[in-house]
Amino acid sequence: MRGDVTGLAEGPRDTALGRGIISAVAQQDHRAHGSHPGVDDADARAETVVARMVDRHGAPSLEHYRAVYADLGVPWPGDEEIRRIHPVADAA
Repeated sequence: MRGDVTGLAEGPRDTALGRGIISAVAQQDHRAHGSHPGVDDADARAETVVARMVDRHGAPSLEHYRAVYADLGVPWPGDEEIRRIHPVADAA
């Protein structure tokens, strides 16, 4: 009966009668806006999300990153390394 969805609404009643339930769940596309179907590169999707967030809210400053690293107890890798791996707001 693969693909047969008749009786899906009767699931709770069928459960009370000891029958199994078939549940149908709609899949959503959670890829970043602007990504193309079929692109499975997680790094490219992550870069798209980060770029969109920076466009909306601006990039964090080096001081922000320092505070986060300190709060996490992670050693500071240096300003240049942070600029290499994260978007950083230019000092005004």
